[in-house]
Amino acid sequence: MRYPAHPARTPPVSIKTYFWGLGSPFNGRPPADPSSTSWVRAPASGILRTQIPLGCKIAVNQKIGEIADPFDEHETAVNSLVAGIVIGRMNLPLVHKGDALFHVAGFDDSAAISESLDEFKEEISESIPAPTGS
Repeated sequence: MRYPAHPARTPPVSIKTYFWGLGSPFNGRPPADPSSTSWVRAPASGILRTQIPLGCKIAVNQKIGEIADPFDEHETAVNSLVAGIVIGRMNLPLVHKGDALFHVAGFDDSAAISESLDEFKEEISESIPAPTGS
């Protein structure tokens, strides 16, 4: 089995570490420290399907996932209770009621942070070479 090369070349930088690094001396920006963080928790037990990636900006009451009950056809929506940027996410599909699913950071100026995050994603994607056939 062969793993894609680009994750191995991407530096292990978490999103929160990146926000703190925005104020480093070589880029001239003030540090971006979240004004608050909170967790969106599972409203029910079942199989989680997430609809947003890490670094995505979310609004209050936005649907960010759904939990399907494996024993019947009932699905429960997972809505955000806060606005901010997703800095952590549950990757396991099976969840229990009350499990922490999404870690959301709130910023005073989330539009500027969102722009910086988009720039970071572009820098990373440009630095990753295209995969070659094997």
